[in-house]
Amino acid sequence: MIPELGPPKDPAAIENYTVDWSADLDPGETLVTSTFSAFPAAFGDVPLTVVSSQIEPTAELTTDVYLSGGDAGKFFEIVNQVTTTANPRGLTKRFILFVQEV
Repeated sequence: MIPELGPPKDPAAIENYTVDWSADLDPGETLVTSTFSAFPAAFGDVPLTVVSSQIEPTAELTTDVYLSGGDAGKFFEIVNQVTTTANPRGLTKRFILFVQEV
């Protein structure tokens, strides 16, 4: 089962979500690059848009993404791909995010 990224997202809002990579990294290992993608559950859904994303600069163990849009009542798959100081080929986490009007 794919875990949920966080609480449901309002389609009219730009909302921030954080992915914690600390349990996946060895001591001293940090994140180097991060990319996010959002995929609709079905063709024709209003897209969920990645507005911006970043690696948290303080410890370089978490990533943040800001998302906008999405069809209310729909699920979206969010994918975060990172490279690290010890793993230049990368790691991937997948999440489900539900969009609902608040």
